[in-house]
Amino acid sequence: MINLDAGRDAIAYALDHSEARFACAHPACADLFAAAFARTCAC
Repeated sequence: MINLDAGRDAIAYALDHSEARFACAHPACADLFAAAFARTCAC
């Protein structure tokens, strides 16, 4: 579980350092997750 209140950079860090193969996000959070994912090494 990722704390959305932590912000884009914290979400990017969590995604980048997890072994998760995918993330599910509510449509209302899609832009936040897209911005966070763009900051990871997975791109």
